[in-house]
Amino acid sequence: MALGLFAIAPVLGAQESRATADSVLDAWFDAEWKRQGVKPSPAADDAAFLRRVTLDLTGSLPSPEDVRGFQKSGRKEKRVEKIDELLSSPKAAQYFAHLWVQWLMGHDIDFRDQARLNVGGLTRWLREAWTRDVPYDELVRAFLGSAGTVRENPPVTFIAKHLTREDPPSALAGASARLFLGRDVRCAQCHDHPFEKITQEEFWRFAAFFRTLVRTNDGVAEGPARPPAAPREDMGELFAEPRFLDGRGPDPGEARGKALARLVLTADGDAAAKAIVDRMWKLLFGRSLAPGKGSKGKPEILDLLVKDFLRQKWSLRAFVRSVAVSRAYQLSSEGPETARREYAAGPLKMMNSVQFMRVWNFAFQWETYYRRIYAKDPQRAAFFNDPDAFWVDQTMRAKELLFPKGRDPEEVLTSGTDRLALKLMNNRDLQLLMLAKFQETGHKSLVHRVVDDLSDPAKRLEELFLLMVSRHPTAAEKSRLLAHAKRFVDPYQAFGDVFWMLFNSSEFIFVG
Repeated sequence: MALGLFAIAPVLGAQESRATADSVLDAWFDAEWKRQGVKPSPAADDAAFLRRVTLDLTGSLPSPEDVRGFQKSGRKEKRVEKIDELLSSPKAAQYFAHLWVQWLMGHDIDFRDQARLNVGGLTRWLREAWTRDVPYDELVRAFLGSAGTVRENPPVTFIAKHLTREDPPSALAGASARLFLGRDVRCAQCHDHPFEKITQEEFWRFAAFFRTLVRTNDGVAEGPARPPAAPREDMGELFAEPRFLDGRGPDPGEARGKALARLVLTADGDAAAKAIVDRMWKLLFGRSLAPGKGSKGKPEILDLLVKDFLRQKWSLRAFVRSVAVSRAYQLSSEGPETARREYAAGPLKMMNSVQFMRVWNFAFQWETYYRRIYAKDPQRAAFFNDPDAFWVDQTMRAKELLFPKGRDPEEVLTSGTDRLALKLMNNRDLQLLMLAKFQETGHKSLVHRVVDDLSDPAKRLEELFLLMVSRHPTAAEKSRLLAHAKRFVDPYQAFGDVFWMLFNSSEFIFVG
């Protein structure tokens, strides 16, 4: 048995050490399945694994060439090598940067935010942080301890987004507790929390860490903490000296941001490490390890993972790698939900909004279309010219398709929604884009590319399946769909039907 939980060094490149087959994670699940008499699913086949890991580590679909090459490869270590390749790729850095922007911003960015915040700069800063494998504790210090302008110091964007002029810093306190401690303390703003162990006074003592901050036109300034002239009774406001949720306070002379970050990172039970580990696990598996409503979770595994995360010096890349190489992550997702709850079947979840927007753009050349429409709009032109800001804005809008109104945008859905089905299946604009050509840019829809590049109907069908669902069609699918295509004189219409069928399938929108 390896001495460390996974016996790997922080991931800095594709040549890093390989995780051992007898890792503690695999050993724990093997023992648990045996104890419960659960037979785990077999390993996912190569095509299913490649689609899952490419979406989960880069937010994108593998190319048909990638699928064919991966299936043909006989290399014993090809899965681990692919994980290392993806984690060190620019696509992974961009994907995790976009995820972090959503987590930091709270899933609601509008034109006013784009005008006053440096969303593009924040995205680039996060991308560089992932590329350099900046430890997570350093990220926490940057976000909680920042002040200045959003242009010169992009992490200030987090505080600037949630700090409102003339209002007490309750929104910023709630966002910080949720993101960095995994606690939803918002109810305690107006009354003692009915479920969490936090009183209204404790909430405002925590919020007091942000009372020295003032939002400016271009960022955040820091000054003295003054009592409000008249407390906002409508917001439950109380004025108190800063104290962390466990009662600790800043050291004498310690700067506000430095004190808060220190207290967050040293909270009882490794709360900060536990929150980010559970968030990243949920991203990969679609379910939480922490106990919650209606679920006992898997606190034993969470504790093991937290210990290794700290041993790996807070490296997010090392953590993601250790989970991706595990047997549990690589199992086939086919099986009953009871098996999936015990991680005896592989992960199955709907695409998150970043994944969805990336594959939507890929499928419809969506970015080309919308840039043509809105590039001359004065309100939008400023961030359309910044690819990072453009993509963040449009990814935020995906929540309107993915999530029913009133639902938590961070919830991982395990079933489709009527809202999504209606917006996609009945969308005339998408149907037009399916067969679009953009003559001035040279871009073509996937259907046009496939039909123009391949003359054999069978090869066209195979290419569409590989492009959309990362697998070859079955014999039955091939027979039925080729017969359907023969009914059309126009091949674009024939294979447009195939594309539309795949795009609206559960197999396309789910990661499994």
